[in-house]
Amino acid sequence: MPNAFRRRLFRRSPRRGFDAAGRYRVSRRVVCARQADRAVLLDPKGGAYYGLDPVGSRIWELLEEPRTIAELTARLEAEYDASPERLRADAEVLLSALFEADLLEAA
Repeated sequence: MPNAFRRRLFRRSPRRGFDAAGRYRVSRRVVCARQADRAVLLDPKGGAYYGLDPVGSRIWELLEEPRTIAELTARLEAEYDASPERLRADAEVLLSALFEADLLEAA
């Protein structure tokens, strides 16, 4: 996750209710534009832009359908050369940050 994205997300007050075992999907109001293997998200409600790196962009794409972190991890294992523990930890951090920024919704 890019540093600018991380700083922007964690400056906001936390949104309550993220559950690492929950099922999440992209918020229908968020606009996503793709640039090569990256994604730029626009939150029209808050007027903020967010950038995702290639792995974050892939996670965003997978979350177009409701998924759990376990389901995401299983999909990412087939696509990336990283340990399941690392993939799960990174996915959990990203999903938590996206949820707190109100870019994801519980499904």
